[in-house]
Amino acid sequence: MGYNIHITRQEEWYDEVPELCITIEEWVNYVANDPDMRLDNHAFVKTTSGEDFGVISEGLSVWTKYSRNGIDGGYAWFSYEAGNIDVKNPDDEILGKMYEIAVILGARLVGDEGEEYHWDSRAGHVVSH
Repeated sequence: MGYNIHITRQEEWYDEVPELCITIEEWVNYVANDPDMRLDNHAFVKTTSGEDFGVISEGLSVWTKYSRNGIDGGYAWFSYEAGNIDVKNPDDEILGKMYEIAVILGARLVGDEGEEYHWDSRAGHVVSH
């Protein structure tokens, strides 16, 4: 399982109000214009047991400048899901990139349980409230 943080414009991240959705076209355009992102539409990895696992999903992108890319099989995958951009179990570095994207898309960061994430200038990173 895991815990997702969502880049969303919705009142609740799981809502699907059409005029508040981040469209796939907006997301693909954002990725195309961010030199640190790459649109893959798929991800293939080896599990800890050595088996191959893959996902094909329109809008699936990777943040290429993530400092831990490839370490222990980890990558910063950004998934387009139902009008939101989701990342599973993001660390502080990924949360910073998510915050940057949210600002550009006129959205906010919300966790699975509804908590909001904001930039804390005193802490120098994104925190939940």
